[in-house]
Amino acid sequence: MINKLIGGTFSGTPVGSGNISLATHVATHDIKSGGFYLPRSMHFDNSGTNFYVSAFSTDGSPYSRRVKQFELSTAWDISTKGFSTNTIDGGNILEFDIKLSTSGDSVWGTTNSTGSRSYVLTTPFDISTHVIVNAQNSGVTGIEPGSETIALRWVPTGAGNQATPVIEKYSMTNWDASTLALESSVDYTATMPGSLAFHVSDNGLKAYGMLNRLTADFIINEYSFGTAWDISTLTLDSTTTVDTADAAKEDSMDLFVSPTGHKLFVLTSAFTTGGAPTASIAKIYEYDL
Repeated sequence: MINKLIGGTFSGTPVGSGNISLATHVATHDIKSGGFYLPRSMHFDNSGTNFYVSAFSTDGSPYSRRVKQFELSTAWDISTKGFSTNTIDGGNILEFDIKLSTSGDSVWGTTNSTGSRSYVLTTPFDISTHVIVNAQNSGVTGIEPGSETIALRWVPTGAGNQATPVIEKYSMTNWDASTLALESSVDYTATMPGSLAFHVSDNGLKAYGMLNRLTADFIINEYSFGTAWDISTLTLDSTTTVDTADAAKEDSMDLFVSPTGHKLFVLTSAFTTGGAPTASIAKIYEYDL
């Protein structure tokens, strides 16, 4: 989602290229269920057997937020998903983004009003066991961790969420938002296209930015870091139009490239006339790379 730049840690060997120009549509998955609609963000664990989606919920207060966990019986295959009962519910928690630590015992999320929050899970990867708000930083919104010690922020400038970005780099200690410290900032407004969603590979060397879906296809920018996690070395490599295999014009909300480099996932939603959420659209588009 907006202001998002994420990464992680993957110790295995990539089996795909991570090259968006090779994207081949596999399937489109409907993930809405019950009062779960208008998804905003998604994240997978590094095994590919759990994924998490933040969305609105009609349960309780109108337009309250919910993070829902899905379990896959086959890694990275969303057709094998099951609707888990594991959720984080209520208020503004994790309104926009969600990310789990590699160990699965910490959850990080952002809201549009209270900044970044980190949670502790008593059972790794099970978000229903969130029992402690470990820390929160209300001074700056949209900060996302790349590891337990690095956090980056994609800051749109000018009009609209797709405006060209300023990128900020923060240090922190063990996922603790209260320890965030700004290290550097680079203004790319003159040289980089804008994006709604932004994702960084696990090694901090490759990045992906996605424009909002104003046509029936997705437009995705690929970037490279000359030095891992060094925001001053970011360059634009290519821009690719990715076929959605349908004619609908939904809102592109988030994207995720698997740490194995062989899968691309794009999350979409839709608004009704006037900007109110609609329960009709909650999809993930799956591609092989």
